[in-house]
Parts: sequence; structure tokens; C-alpha cells
Amino acid sequence: MKGAAARDLKPEEEILTRRELDRRRARKDPCFLISHMVGVDQRDGTRFTFEHLREPLEPGEVELIGNTLRSRLKNWRWQRWLAEKALTVKRLIVLKGRQIGATWVLLAVDVAEAVLLPDTTALIYRQREDEAIDNIRRWWTLYQSLPEHLRFGTEVVTPSRGDRPGASGVVLRHPDGRLSEIVPMTSAAASGHGRTVRRILLDEGAYIEKLAEIGAAVEPAAGNAAIAIVSTAKGRSNLETGEGNEFHRRWIDAEQSGYTPIFLPYDVHPDRDEEWYENATEVR
Repeated sequence: MKGAAARDLKPEEEILTRRELDRRRARKDPCFLISHMVGVDQRDGTRFTFEHLREPLEPGEVELIGNTLRSRLKNWRWQRWLAEKALTVKRLIVLKGRQIGATWVLLAVDVAEAVLLPDTTALIYRQREDEAIDNIRRWWTLYQSLPEHLRFGTEVVTPSRGDRPGASGVVLRHPDGRLSEIVPMTSAAASGHGRTVRRILLDEGAYIEKLAEIGAAVEPAAGNAAIAIVSTAKGRSNLETGEGNEFHRRWIDAEQSGYTPIFLPYDVHPDRDEEWYENATEVR
């Protein structure tokens, strides 16, 4: 009977049924929701999708060897693994190769949470305000790319219609009137202190001059919020004196401070190998 009933559905009813099934699956698996997002490479305007996140990983498809991520095949499926970790592990520190899409994945995770979890706030840090706003605009690109039915009825409060997000970030209103807020933050020492938040992303943490002060301000109040510190490498620290790069110190001391360390080498990018590394301007 169920099969017969399904065959009797009108085309518009089939669409509604399919959309409701999509919503149910997205609630269970935010990676399914992310798989419908589209980003834009800011270097050349190329659009890219996250369709490779749609299906669950097979055993052994991606694994952590020590703290280094390795994939069985040369593809982008490791991004599903990273998204799953961001969704389930409360404290992450990620050392990454350049231009491998890790920040895009973490922003996509936040978009998914923002539409699924009303009455929540995320803080997205960079060293400078223009850099923080740039990440908010990436976030905005991902949100706008979602099909209408996978925005779960959210409406944009900020920015105003026709505008791009700026220093005020993004505010979404859910159907019940509650809000989701995404706020760009800078390296001001006490930024974010006292806020109750869902997620904190410190992007390019090695370049955030006051990373230690920000950590001291937000970590005690973070509670059950997720915190991810992600960066390419920049300098080293002196563990005895505490001088030098704070991100490096936190990377070395990660497990003692409750963070899960993940290293994403340059060759997780499917198009990179040793020959690329020897000749690429990105690593010079």
C-alpha cells in the first residue's frame, strides 16, 4: 500500500515529500546538510561543492595516524571526517597545509549548526577586522547557497536585504522567533569575554597576536561550546620561557590542555604530491 500510495502522489506532493525527507536526514546528519552547500574560490571565482560529504565514511577510508590525517584514496572525502570531528569533539587544534579547504569546512559546520540550533551564537576570530569579515562573508556564501527548504525557515535579520555582511556579522531569525548570531571577532584581548556561545573558531591562530589572551578570556566561559583553533604554521615557541608563537605552544601542549591535535598535511589535497611540494610557490 505504501508503494502504491507513493506512486499516486502528484508531482508537487512528491517534491514536498522529498524535501521533508531531506530535512529529516539533515537533522540527523549535518554533513548531509553541508553537502548541499556551494563555496566560491576567492582567487578565481571558481565554484566548488561539498557533495563528497553526503555519504558516511567507510571503515578505514580516512584515519588518523598519530595526529596526521591520511586517506585511503586521493580525494576530498577527508573533509567529511574533519566535519564529523568538528561536530563531535569540543576542543580541536588543527595544523594545516595551505589552501586545502579546512576553514571552509569549519565554516560550513557552523552554518549547519546555525540553521539547526536556534538561540545560539558563534564567534569567528581572525587577527584583523577585515579578515574576520572576510570569513563571515564566506559563511554567508555557504548559507545563501542552501536550497530554501534546507534553511529550515530561517530569515535574515542582519545584513539588510541586498547588503553583504560586515562588522555586525549575520543574524538569522528562526520560525519560532529565536535567533542565531554569527559574530566576526578580532584580536582585542578581551573580545568575546562573557558571551554564552555555541562555537568559537580561531582561524589562522598562529597569526593572532593575542591568542593567549583570547584563550584566557573565552575558554573558562565556553562551557560546552566547541572551540577550534586552526592555522598554517608560523614560527615556534619556547616552552620553558613561554615566548614565541602561541599557536605552536598550544599545538605542542594540546593533549595536556584538553585539545585534540590534527595535522592536515599539504598532500591531503588530491592534486598535490612531492613534485608539487618541490615546485609550489605556496610553500615558499
